[in-house]
Amino acid sequence: MQRRKTAGKSVRTAAALLMALLLVVFLTAKPGLALDVSRPVSITVDFGEDSALDGEAGVAVVDLYYVGQTVDSVEDEISLRAIAPFNELDLSAGQDRDTLRRLTDAAMEIVLASGSPIVSGAAPGMHISAGDDGKPLAAGMYLVVPHGADLSPAEYCVRGADESGEVHILTVATGSGREYTFQPLLLTLPILSGAEELYDIEISGSGEEFIYDARISFKYEYEEEPEEPEKPEEPEEPEEPEVGSLKIIKTLRSHRVGDHASFLFSVDVRLDGILIRSNIYTLSFDAAGEQDLIIDDLPVGAEVTVAEVYSGASYAPVGPTEETVVIEAETEEEVHFVNDYEESPREGDSLINRFTYSGSLGWSWEKVPASEG
Repeated sequence: MQRRKTAGKSVRTAAALLMALLLVVFLTAKPGLALDVSRPVSITVDFGEDSALDGEAGVAVVDLYYVGQTVDSVEDEISLRAIAPFNELDLSAGQDRDTLRRLTDAAMEIVLASGSPIVSGAAPGMHISAGDDGKPLAAGMYLVVPHGADLSPAEYCVRGADESGEVHILTVATGSGREYTFQPLLLTLPILSGAEELYDIEISGSGEEFIYDARISFKYEYEEEPEEPEKPEEPEEPEEPEVGSLKIIKTLRSHRVGDHASFLFSVDVRLDGILIRSNIYTLSFDAAGEQDLIIDDLPVGAEVTVAEVYSGASYAPVGPTEETVVIEAETEEEVHFVNDYEESPREGDSLINRFTYSGSLGWSWEKVPASEG
């Protein structure tokens, strides 16, 4: 069945449907049957005993519209007066299935434009004996509209062609991966016994002639909604490598007044025997004391070699000038270097500090006289 979505629009009833307000509906009743038009009526709507919708609370609900009021009954003729906003519908034609389908479509056009139900959002299986305003349901013609619980008329109304190609207004509801399609129904209450074929529904209820408290079971079709394609799994974020840090601690035991003493350290980082980082760092002193610098984000397992490559002419190292440590996770390793001031016989000489870098050896330093530089 091909369908296209319908939006609310002005009433487009055919000219043949614009008739007088006082209308007559002929029911195929046996002569002599009496209809009590003053007796209240009721209706219960479900979707069949084995319906998948019965177990899906909230998927589909039912609206009830009062279309025509019963004003008279003489043997097998029942007179109806169409009421606003349906008072332009022509209910005077004899009732047959095709006529009812056309009238139902015309009534649904009015629903889309301006219709207001007397019962709104009734759950399947609910016994409806009064409108939302509390007034009992009176004998007359009603439009029964099942639809999706969370949809407006413009959303739940669609157009679909029947087997003969004639297009009608249908309603839909969606739940549990299915789209259900219903045919709204225009019927009279009470319902004439044996009218199942006319309305193309299952009808139950007590009454030899007319059923004042009727239960009807809607027929419907459904289509499985296409499954959404599985979303590709998002790639896992790579784990951040574990890192540690290194603190270089420099102690200057004594200092010559007026000096600005600088000490240079080469730091080579090897991981699995491969040099991955090589840098020069500086610590400067204007007085004796202790200073440090911290190198962060060193990979766990890296072997780090720190060498003091320059200490000036007057500050001699005390102890090792090179240390090697292995970095551990979330641990700050330490290396210590100590220098002391000493009088130098070369004090006053002019010196040039020469630094060179080798890809395999890292940084190296040598001190040469200015005359050789």
